[in-house]
Amino acid sequence: MDRSIAEGSVALSRRPARVAPALPRSTLAVGIGLVVACFVPFALARPTWPTVYSHFVWQADAYLHGQASIRYRVRATDILPRNGFFNDVVPVVDAAGNQTGCGMIPFPPLPAVVLFPFVAIWAMAMDQASLAVVLGALDVGMAFWLLGRLPIRAGLRLALMVFVGAGTVLWYASSLGTTWFLAHVVALGLTLAATPVALGAERLPVGGLLVGGLIAASVALPVWGIAWARTLGW
Repeated sequence: MDRSIAEGSVALSRRPARVAPALPRSTLAVGIGLVVACFVPFALARPTWPTVYSHFVWQADAYLHGQASIRYRVRATDILPRNGFFNDVVPVVDAAGNQTGCGMIPFPPLPAVVLFPFVAIWAMAMDQASLAVVLGALDVGMAFWLLGRLPIRAGLRLALMVFVGAGTVLWYASSLGTTWFLAHVVALGLTLAATPVALGAERLPVGGLLVGGLIAASVALPVWGIAWARTLGW
């Protein structure tokens, strides 16, 4: 008698892991050249006025001092900028309802974490817009890496890179570098890094970690990040 379906053994198939080959030196040189080529106009396009919406610098300074809340409604001194005009900060009050001189920033924490080493060195003098310029140029390099994992021609890959660096809001966001835009620049870099990692099945945990960082970087992207992960079959 033939074995029933319930008794039959089922062979579990697994998608073979795809290991990305090492980048040729010429391709790596092109990628680095594109990053530098984007860094220069991003930096030159920066406004001449100082970045006053530096929420993540304040948040990084608070974290480094073991606090979740920032000093709020601070008056400008020789070493501290003022921040009383931050209308999106929620003041912290005591049990009697009195102001404590602290406030909570309603933004995700990762951009502040990225600023840790710089705020540790330059304290409140750190210009987060300068970091946004560097990260924006690196985002272009991440896009170059992502496109290299796709079956497209080298000419199309280069054209898309020019579009990413000069034809999208990445240029504007990186050059301005205020609070909202810095968060988007950080989140975009994590997105571009997570996608090629996810294309290699052997690195799904790393891709998941990058998606978690993406969600921690921008308040606007958690739902999108979950949908993106489900599309990849995670």
